Amino acid sequence: MAYLNYIPPYSKSIYDDSRCRYLYYWIYHDLLEKNKSYDDAFNVYSIFLTTYLDKDGEDSHICQKYTEESKKITIEKTAKLIELYETFNNNNNAFTCECAKKCSELYYKYVQECPNDNDYDFCRKLEDFKSKYDSRMASFVKCTDVPNKLPPALKNNIHIAIIPMITLTALTFFICTVQDYTYYYIFYKNYNYKHYTFIVHIIYLNNSLLQLDYE
Repeated sequence: MAYLNYIPPYSKSIYDDSRCRYLYYWIYHDLLEKNKSYDDAFNVYSIFLTTYLDKDGEDSHICQKYTEESKKITIEKTAKLIELYETFNNNNNAFTCECAKKCSELYYKYVQECPNDNDYDFCRKLEDFKSKYDSRMASFVKCTDVPNKLPPALKNNIHIAIIPMITLTALTFFICTVQDYTYYYIFYKNYNYKHYTFIVHIIYLNNSLLQLDYE
């Protein structure tokens, strides 16, 4: 397969790894066409790589790691994100209401995976897509039966919520520490001043008494 000739056996950049995942998307979207199935795409992808790489005598190849069952979900979700953005870009043609409708339908379908999913990165990417979609629709004509804004993918985003909590806690601790230090410093200065005044007063009295005794 000529496409694999452009992918070095060992990753030299992040783009090499992305090419492997795009190959899976191409099989899913273009090769299977109407018979789209992520399971079928994974099987074809695995057979494709095994046959081609064994034929060329390759012992290992960067793309082969995605033939492992544990990597199946990764390339599936990558394919979903690619499909979202390719639909959004509309093959570099003008953005239309039909395009917006397809984008929203795909997004609503994929965002259902987030509430019970631990894949924060995938849901974060959906959030990024939501931002682009919302921004585009804000300056676009209103379409019938098409939402102007998409629902958030991270409804209970503990990663985001915990940051202001930590910041607030640190700020409160800092303010309290400064207040305690300021109070201690003022108290210490006042104490030293009073102590110094008392000593001066004692010395003054002693000198006065000495003068009286001398007289």
